[in-house]
Amino acid sequence: MPINPLYTQNIDGMPIGQTTPSSGSFTSLAVSVPAHVYNAVTTSVGSNNIPLTGANLTGGWIYVAMDVTTVISAGCTLTLPSVAATVVAMKAAGLSPVVGTSWLIDIYNDQSGAYNFTLTVDTGATWTLSGTAQTIAKGTLRSYVVTLTSLTAGTIQSLGGFTVVAAP
Repeated sequence: MPINPLYTQNIDGMPIGQTTPSSGSFTSLAVSVPAHVYNAVTTSVGSNNIPLTGANLTGGWIYVAMDVTTVISAGCTLTLPSVAATVVAMKAAGLSPVVGTSWLIDIYNDQSGAYNFTLTVDTGATWTLSGTAQTIAKGTLRSYVVTLTSLTAGTIQSLGGFTVVAAP
């Protein structure tokens, strides 16, 4: 199975390995969903927690950049939505989630204070977090691979991160 099962068609909407007929009519199956999206998170903080939404995690079928700019006065958790809520948001964005769907997400801690965010699972623990760290320091971008293991469960694998510096 390809890393992204949504990528099973040529640019013209025909299945991989087939070409567009030279005559006759056909219906293109190509979707008009962006491959890359930018999501700004400015949610208010409650009890040192920022509840993320399914829409924060999705919108692009290959890559999502999440820029967390919420003003905080202490370390704070970023609590994931349930996998089911993420699937609903994917469908609302025009995506067709299936088991095995994967995409990349970068989370950037861009808030004005000098505090860390810690990525945590939803209350139903429908996500499994793995990798070396889930803490995102101020000025740091951390990369993840998100995979749906079912339409109600998924994994988020940390790929690492780096400090973002201003251009000279």
